[in-house]
Amino acid sequence: VESGPLRIDPKGNAYLNKGSWSSRADMVFVDQPVGTGFSAMKSSEEYKDVPLDDNLNDVAVHFAQFLINYFQVFPQDIKKKIILAGESYAGQYIPFIATTLLNYQDYPELKDNMPTFELTALLIGNGWIDPVTQSLAYLPFAIDNHLVSTDTPGFNDLLNIHESCQKKVNDINTQEDEQFSIQECDNIINKLLAITKTKDENNKDQCLNVYNYELKDSVPECGMNWPADISYVTQFFSNRKVRDALHINEDWAAENWIECRADVMNHMDNKGATPSIHLLPNLLENGLNIVLFNGDKDLICNNKGITDMIQNMKWGGESGFSNSVQNYDWTFRSFDNNQKEAAAGQVMYDRNLTFINVYNASHMVPHDKPLISTGIVDIVLDNVLLESIGKRQILVSSEKPYNEDFFDDDEDEDEDNDNDDEVEKTPTNNDEDDDDRYYYYYYYDHEADYDDDDDDAMLRVDDYDSRKGLIFTIFFVVLFFGIIAIRTADR
Repeated sequence: VESGPLRIDPKGNAYLNKGSWSSRADMVFVDQPVGTGFSAMKSSEEYKDVPLDDNLNDVAVHFAQFLINYFQVFPQDIKKKIILAGESYAGQYIPFIATTLLNYQDYPELKDNMPTFELTALLIGNGWIDPVTQSLAYLPFAIDNHLVSTDTPGFNDLLNIHESCQKKVNDINTQEDEQFSIQECDNIINKLLAITKTKDENNKDQCLNVYNYELKDSVPECGMNWPADISYVTQFFSNRKVRDALHINEDWAAENWIECRADVMNHMDNKGATPSIHLLPNLLENGLNIVLFNGDKDLICNNKGITDMIQNMKWGGESGFSNSVQNYDWTFRSFDNNQKEAAAGQVMYDRNLTFINVYNASHMVPHDKPLISTGIVDIVLDNVLLESIGKRQILVSSEKPYNEDFFDDDEDEDEDNDNDDEVEKTPTNNDEDDDDRYYYYYYYDHEADYDDDDDDAMLRVDDYDSRKGLIFTIFFVVLFFGIIAIRTADR
């Protein structure tokens, strides 16, 4: 439905996804936790005692055990850099999994079996990370985007619920007292959907689509019917030939692939757990790059909730993005139609944390903007261009990787490094913490013709000042001898 190499049409047939992230990296999709997708068991007496996970710590340990088994089956992948990526509730899964992987020695079932591999980044799209802060963002976000106003019937009731959430939060004194979620805060989105209900052309109730507030859905689904591709995928995975091709073990696997299973959700109560927001600072300080990307039309995990969360979070000795934050406009360049460019979003980076605001995209960014979404992976991999236009800094991604050698195997690196024409990767660090950040710099005149394939147009940024000095020196030397020649000619 989103970033995979295939999409499914209404007839259940597969077709290529031109915006697949598999054009940027090898991808492994995992149905987790236990009980989801093809990780679900048959409904029979034989499997009724298979436990479902009750909390995120169990999920993380089980995922780590999966990785141990995966690398035994595919040992060739162990040398590759690993990025954990996910969407929505993965804002909980991924930080818990990453924390467990970093601290695997604390788990008897992991410490003697965990192989050594490089976990390099976490990539979370429209993540549910900080339930309280993100819940308190619903009302201001709805007002800012004209979904409600003080004139909306029921607005005062919504405001009272918002205030009840805030009061409950204020009464929590320590992190130890914090609940994973607070009912008073969960009620905000429910009330917001209730007071914004309208009628469709058949005079039936409809509500906001919580995953894209510009769309409507029937009540009470409010987005669960969207996108239609989900039903196509369900049909596709019901095909026996597809299941055979995927090597599904029919002796124990559930008969039907289902998008959401209520029993999995009901088990995941997370009693005694605190949300993943409390894990992020330590992960950042341990050197992991964390990239949070958000479609700006999402309501359920909206931009304000994420940016408020970032500003409240303390890591690296400071709270939120500091005065040293790097701000970029993000542009996507298509090679069709004379290299058409589109404003893709905005990017902020500071102390290993990146926030990407994706324009005109929903909760499911790769579904809405498949080609543009590949630029998110390019940003994670630092395989983008940086254009300086005046004081503006613009990151540029495109449907084709700018450096085709970027993805070569390690054994080819020595041969590639001997190529004098290879584009050089250059650090853009403004301080010591940014030593591992790389971009491709591209300086050009918008008015002049240029060739993206011309390696001579790529300038190494840390040589740029020295080259500029050399140019000025040559200019003045030529000017000096020119003046002498003119005066000699006059004589």
